[in-house]
Amino acid sequence: MELMELVVSIQNRESLATALDQGVGGVAAHLPRNPDPQVFSELADWRDAARQQKVKFYLTWDWLVRERELAGVPDMLAAVARLDPDALQLRDLGLVREAQRRCPNLPLQAAGNFGAHNSPGVRLAATLGFSRVVMAGPISLKDLALMRRQTAMPLAVTLATFCPGYAGLCLMEEYLG
Repeated sequence: MELMELVVSIQNRESLATALDQGVGGVAAHLPRNPDPQVFSELADWRDAARQQKVKFYLTWDWLVRERELAGVPDMLAAVARLDPDALQLRDLGLVREAQRRCPNLPLQAAGNFGAHNSPGVRLAATLGFSRVVMAGPISLKDLALMRRQTAMPLAVTLATFCPGYAGLCLMEEYLG
């Protein structure tokens, strides 16, 4: 049985270093809405640091694309493909088809903000062509186990580097053992 991977969301070099020191299975960096070229250079450095530790590197495009932003989507997807992440995590359903068409070799995952919180949502993500579903925390291990019995779709859990708004409900200790 394949173990579930713990993925930690990173926002800066310090959170990346902390995640790598704690032995996570993957890190997820968020793509900003209007990145400058320096952002992609920094993301490439983060990717290299993660891969040196044999940690997966994911990019999360979890914002919804506005109609006026559609013209920039091909360039953004090309920049993402050049970064060669282990997968691109998407929230926007319209982007799924465009990413599949423009970057057929880029693995796509349903981002935590995609909205899959149960096994029917996970099965829907599978029909859309996602290779894995990222479950946003907090979610209990019991619920994850129930979902795993209901679907063969690989699951991941992403936890923020802190748990805002979930006082007493943060499950980081449960995931880390």
